[in-house]
Amino acid sequence: NMTRRLRGGVASRRELQQAAVQQRNQFYTTLRSIGDGVITTDKKGYVTFINPVAQTLTGWNFEEAVGRQLMNVYTIINEETRQAVENSVAKVLTDSVIGLVNHTILISKNKKEIPIDVSGAPIKDEKGGITGIVLVFRDNTERKQAEEKVIASLKEKQTLLDEIHHRVKNNMNIISSLLKLQSNNIEDEHTKNILKESQNRIYAMSAIHETIHGSENLSEINLKTYLYKITDSIFQSSSINPKKVKLKNDITEIPISINQASPIGLVTNELISNSLKYAFPDGREGEISVAMNMLDKELQLTIKDNGVGMPKDFDWKNTKSLGLKLVCTLVENQLDGSIDMESKNGTKFTIKFNIET
Repeated sequence: NMTRRLRGGVASRRELQQAAVQQRNQFYTTLRSIGDGVITTDKKGYVTFINPVAQTLTGWNFEEAVGRQLMNVYTIINEETRQAVENSVAKVLTDSVIGLVNHTILISKNKKEIPIDVSGAPIKDEKGGITGIVLVFRDNTERKQAEEKVIASLKEKQTLLDEIHHRVKNNMNIISSLLKLQSNNIEDEHTKNILKESQNRIYAMSAIHETIHGSENLSEINLKTYLYKITDSIFQSSSINPKKVKLKNDITEIPISINQASPIGLVTNELISNSLKYAFPDGREGEISVAMNMLDKELQLTIKDNGVGMPKDFDWKNTKSLGLKLVCTLVENQLDGSIDMESKNGTKFTIKFNIET
């Protein structure tokens, strides 16, 4: 009957008061049953209601909290995040909007720190005026623990990968050193050169692991840093006079996967070594340049010299040279790219391939 009269607009003042009390009771009954912690305050932050979940979280019972033993609601937020909560509540009271603060720390009565998210909404009277605020606390302890486990697991895996790269690099350096020791006992120059070429190939592969070991990202490397290491190493180990044959690098800083870095390094090693061996006979002066840049979605690697060039009838794709065979195989099979050679005022190799994403 009361509901009918209210709808008809003929309810008495007493009935309206009873309806307001009933509505308020329903409101607080709902708050008691919510699975998150709920606290209502007046505009100054003093507690007017605290549900059972919030009592468990904070350690303050209803009588203590509402009786102002808790003092102000902000006292249960740690100092580092307290200001953010106060600012959010102030915005709620001023602009009448819902405020949210993530990753806050609640300090319980016994000084226990509990990671929470807190959101706030205004409480309004019949005329729409804001009389207080309702705060909802979500306990993030389990989520925080799960995040910490994931972080610890990732850190462990990263340390393991870092150690693997470090060991692979060291093992390759040992192999390179063994080849060098072996070459010291060989008088035949042709055999010595073969061992030297093998050393350079091994270094091109070990440089990947050396570069990764010194970087934060274990899945990709900086191509510029990597190729600089390889080109410098080739020139240092070469018998060519550095005053007569210069090296010019023009390599864009591009992150690249280790799957592509390995063939790129080996290709660069072979082509530069080939130029050093054949392009500058009899003390001829010149320059070798290495350039790497992006063209749309493709990477373009250009290695050229201004030496004597290739013989006109030289079929470089079907040569018996191990180095050039290796270059073609790496570009076409591993990089899934293309390679072209131009012999004009020297030799120029242009390699194009799509970068892995």
